[in-house]
Amino acid sequence: VLVSTTGAIFDGVQSILGAPAPGNNGVADAMSRVSITLIEPRVGPNLNPNRVRITTPNDRLEFRRRITNTSAAPISALRLRFVELTTLNSPGYAPGTTQSDLRPNTSSSVVLGVPTSIGVASLTGATLTTPPAQPLGGGWNAVLTIPGGPLAVGASIDINVALRVSRVGSYRFLATVESQP
Repeated sequence: VLVSTTGAIFDGVQSILGAPAPGNNGVADAMSRVSITLIEPRVGPNLNPNRVRITTPNDRLEFRRRITNTSAAPISALRLRFVELTTLNSPGYAPGTTQSDLRPNTSSSVVLGVPTSIGVASLTGATLTTPPAQPLGGGWNAVLTIPGGPLAVGASIDINVALRVSRVGSYRFLATVESQP
């Protein structure tokens, strides 16, 4: 897939909004080392506080999840990589279609007005990783870094993931969890 941070056309080929996806030996797919659950299990995944639509000052969807280290070793760093996303020029994107245009962005930490049934009272924001500069927001291969120290065996972190809504419509996204041992 041809991606660029502007979604431009290169030699007649339309790119998808995205970023290069460099990797190194220190980063691993951590999906088998963690569990991802709702911060409020008594309601569905698309209901508040698990998913929230915020329209001011910027239109965005916020997904709130708990990541738990289920492995036998601490995880020193966590990040989310968006490997598929309905965004600018992604498959199905065209004028007049009902596909949304979502863009991963840095999110704020949040204090909930009322703790959830499992005791979640605050959420940690995530930071859109640069370089590269992503002036339009993230796209395919965008990486959100989750701050904090090592995640001990059995420990959890409650996160707030923000996707800016540049066009309203049906959406899908797939993010994988990456870690450093």
